[in-house]
Amino acid sequence: MLVLTGLKEEVLRKLEVRGETTIELISFVNVRTATLLNPADSVLLTTDLYEELSNRTEGIVAEVIDVSITPVRVSMDHVDEKEIQRARIRVRFSGYGRVKAVNWIDEVPHIDILIVENPVIL
Repeated sequence: MLVLTGLKEEVLRKLEVRGETTIELISFVNVRTATLLNPADSVLLTTDLYEELSNRTEGIVAEVIDVSITPVRVSMDHVDEKEIQRARIRVRFSGYGRVKAVNWIDEVPHIDILIVENPVIL
């Protein structure tokens, strides 16, 4: 399973309450991971940072509904612009999970998870 890291807690809470949401990502690591996702895949969403990913990481397991990757222009200052990739991922709440193991394949974290029935804290 793939993981999207460094998400804001409000995004995860919104997903819990609504059951579905769209997440917009611009971080290089998350956009690269998003390119590997397909509809019906499961993904772990966590507030933990990419560098902190470990077997203690907890988050929400979601089903991917749709993925779109588009270029966007970002103003660096008043003169310079930079083009970056943006990923928009529509997801559906599936449950809660805790990472059991992290495997780094081509610098992308692939995880094994344990489904958590009653999470203490996320």
